[in-house]
Amino acid sequence: MHQEDLYIKYFEHQAINHPSLLHQTGAKNRVFEVVGIDEALGDMRTQGAEKGFLMRLIRYTFRVSDAEGGGQVVKVPTGGFLILKYNSDRQQGSQSRLDASAAAEKVMGDMIEKIIADSLNGHPLWCHSLDSHQNFSVQAYEGVADYVGWRCIFSWNQEFINCPGDVNMNWGDGGLTPLDLFAEPSTLLGDSQGRVLVDGNNQAIGVD
Repeated sequence: MHQEDLYIKYFEHQAINHPSLLHQTGAKNRVFEVVGIDEALGDMRTQGAEKGFLMRLIRYTFRVSDAEGGGQVVKVPTGGFLILKYNSDRQQGSQSRLDASAAAEKVMGDMIEKIIADSLNGHPLWCHSLDSHQNFSVQAYEGVADYVGWRCIFSWNQEFINCPGDVNMNWGDGGLTPLDLFAEPSTLLGDSQGRVLVDGNNQAIGVD
């Protein structure tokens, strides 16, 4: 299973099981949908349950970094989601709009508490990297017509390469790119396939 598959499945599960959301897979008026970062800020692509909640999961981006202490390379995804509540009163500060925002905030808080509990319990998506409240950034959001709510952005860690020097040798070039890509393969240290062994400083030390 790809990491993004698990990420989407995890939040779909929350939308199905939260008592205020109760998303039904395949229903015409869906509560849960997955969007890109640009779509998350735009108009609704699907219609949510009438006068109910919407949950928009933002597809994550990621960077690759050295873990603290060195010796391990980690993937650091940044993802997020929106919890929105229907409200047709577009007057800023109206009581009905404040009530809708408060309802969405309650669901947002429930989601964050659930993620932390799952992280503490060792869920494979989080790997204990979301054990603390300090990893979440939440902002009020009113960018969608007839809906008001909150947007949460967060990052977590996943193993990327257990051993930085352990490259997958199933590559056609043996797992290391030739140092001189313009040379004929036969001239690369006499290696007919163009595979060159290098040391930790990326200096050629021989052929495979």
